[in-house]
Amino acid sequence: MWRNVMFSDEFRFCLWRLDQRVNVWRRCGECCADCYTDGGGGAMVWDGISLTGKTRLVITGGNLSAEGHRGEILQPVALPYLHSLRLNSILQDDNARPPQSGFIRDYLHNLGVKRMERSAFSPDLNPTEHLWDQLGCAVCTTVTNTTTLADL
Repeated sequence: MWRNVMFSDEFRFCLWRLDQRVNVWRRCGECCADCYTDGGGGAMVWDGISLTGKTRLVITGGNLSAEGHRGEILQPVALPYLHSLRLNSILQDDNARPPQSGFIRDYLHNLGVKRMERSAFSPDLNPTEHLWDQLGCAVCTTVTNTTTLADL
């Protein structure tokens, strides 16, 4: 059965160890001044793997909407790879918002794509989680105060 499953996942790499979410206290309606935020940034990286191979990495500048997920990940990369596996292939994606949106759910259903069913609060059993951890540690050791987003 596992020969038919494509695992997909994404990970955010940041210039600094934090996820670059900046909490700023301000009055209602007040804009956030640039002096209160840092210019760190990061990149979102998506991958897909199966028992027999892998997709190419998809690198985006930030978080994707459901439409962006379809246009930048599903259509050009994930679906062609999924269809190359076998006739009864199954997509296992994570519980992130874009893959679990009604827009994506309906889109994949209309294409006849089977998805692995699991509880919304189930542990993430995706094997790529171990790879993200190792790659994240390697990236953290190379990022310095002078590293730019392009370097990342």
